[in-house]
This record gives sequence, C-alpha cells and structure tokens, in this order.
Amino acid sequence: MHKKRSSIETAGAIYAHALGVFLTKKSIWLKAAQLEKSHGTRESLDALLRKVITYRPQAEVSWLMGAKEKWLARDVPAARAILQEAHAAIPNSEEEIWLVAFKLEFENHGPKRARMLLAKARERGGTERVWMKSTIVEREFGNTDEERRLLECHMTRGSHFVNVELYRQQP
Repeated sequence: MHKKRSSIETAGAIYAHALGVFLTKKSIWLKAAQLEKSHGTRESLDALLRKVITYRPQAEVSWLMGAKEKWLARDVPAARAILQEAHAAIPNSEEEIWLVAFKLEFENHGPKRARMLLAKARERGGTERVWMKSTIVEREFGNTDEERRLLECHMTRGSHFVNVELYRQQP
C-alpha cells in the first residue's frame, strides 16, 4: 500500500511540475484532475479545478467537472454558482453548460428555473438537443400547448432532426 501511495504522490508531483511549465495545456490539467478525483480529496480536486479555470477559462469540461463534483457532494448552490460562472466565462458556449444547468435545476425541483434556462439556450441559437429537451419537458409537465408551439418553432427553423417530425405526429 505504501508503494502505491508513493507512486500516486510521485504522479502528483510530476503533474504539478508539468503544470508549472505548461500552464495553459488543457490535457495536463485534465489528467491532474483525474488523478485528484481518483486518489485525492474533494477539497484538493476543488482547488485544482479552480486553478484550471483560472488558466483555461474557456475549457468547458473543467467547469462541468467542477459543477458535477459539487452536485455529487450535494452542494447544489455551489454547483449552480459554478455553472453561472461558466456562462459568464464562455458566453457563446454550446449546449452542454446549458443542459447541465437545466438538469441540475430540473432534478432539484426547480422546474421554473429549468424552463428559463432552456428558454435562454433556445434564444442563443439553441441546438437540436436543446429544442428537443424543451419539448420533452413540456410534455412531462402536461403542457401540450407549449409543447406544440416549441415543435412548430423548431420545425420553422429548418430542423434536420428526424425525431422532431416523428415526435410531432405522436398523440
């Protein structure tokens, strides 16, 4: 066991040195974060992820990892704050930050906030997944008028998503 711990500490030291030399190298940050996740503490992982976003604020995966770790620790407000910071740091981000923020709110009994996040994602040029997720959520809430409206809006945008037409034909 002592040998394994020494190996992990050595790997950590190597990553620390590499990060000192290559501050903006995303792949090294991610490998170091994986090592911390597997063998470190939540606090050490959190500290490392905070450093990542300082040097690589456009690295969406770092923000998502940080939010996920907070969520797994049942710290929903901290996860929410990280995702809000991510939106500010990467204002033109693709769908992933929006969908993770939506899921966080939806699964933590915040349907109004979840819907608002999807609406913002659609306004910013929402992807096929964002539009479909929006439609599915309205169906889950039994809001068929809004579901149909979203489907029609999505179709008029020239959707190439085959499931939209199939979904629209369902009763």
